[in-house]
Amino acid sequence: MKIRFNTLTKSIKSNHNSMRLQRSNFFYLAFCYLLFSILPKQGQGQSMNLPDKKEMQPYTNLNLYPELEKLITQNKLTACVYIVKADYTDSLVVNADRVDSMFLPASTFKIPNTLIALKEKAIKGLYDTIKWDGVTRSVDEWNHDQTLKSAFKYSCVWFYQELARRIGLEKYSIWLKKLNYGNKIAGPGVDDFWLQGDIKISAREQVTFLRKVYYREYPFSSDHYNILNRAMLVDSTADYKLFAKTGWAARLEKQVGWYVGYVESQGKVWFFAANLTINKEEEIVFRRELIIKALKDLKII
Repeated sequence: MKIRFNTLTKSIKSNHNSMRLQRSNFFYLAFCYLLFSILPKQGQGQSMNLPDKKEMQPYTNLNLYPELEKLITQNKLTACVYIVKADYTDSLVVNADRVDSMFLPASTFKIPNTLIALKEKAIKGLYDTIKWDGVTRSVDEWNHDQTLKSAFKYSCVWFYQELARRIGLEKYSIWLKKLNYGNKIAGPGVDDFWLQGDIKISAREQVTFLRKVYYREYPFSSDHYNILNRAMLVDSTADYKLFAKTGWAARLEKQVGWYVGYVESQGKVWFFAANLTINKEEEIVFRRELIIKALKDLKII
């Protein structure tokens, strides 16, 4: 009986230890499941490397930026400036309400328009030429044959209007949705909707679009992106490269000017968009100056 008792005791202890081990494993697995279920998953939703844009602490105190403050206050500009570091960890916001206000993109639309035209084979390359129609226009640089490079540089309206007619309104409607560009509305006219039509975009949306262009997230070829980069390059020094496009919605009663793009500096990339109300033609110079002053105040260039 003694032997049997010891054997039974050992069996009970063994079963008891086994149950404890099972309970321990159960609680460990449950903890791991709970932990991994609440962690963000890479590739789903917001990237783990990027903070929520709402959590950014933007610089909004204009007094900290003397050159920019002087430009805005002395010229009594109604404007906004939005500059964002590529990883969204830093930003400058001037006139936050206007940053989310939507306006005609004017010639800043040449950025998506160039990619669309290349994709749709409305134009072949940077030096592909369209013959001048002989009509004398207000800008001297427009009054001759144009390549894609020269038309982008001088914002040649008639050149991009010809591309637009080759592309067609139906394809623009498709592409604006693919690019999630502004309010995504093309028309009513096929060759002037970015100048006096229904398309609208905000400074914040311009920056979001430009960031995706820079990181090549849209369905365009490497050649198309490279052509656009070459067209957009406006300044290159030993310290930085500036890629940008101006815009001026001059056909409206309340005119709007734009300067959008990105700058590579100190191993980092910053995206920017500025717009302002244009009350007289002399004020168009402030489009670029808003960004240049801000970039200098931020010690980016």
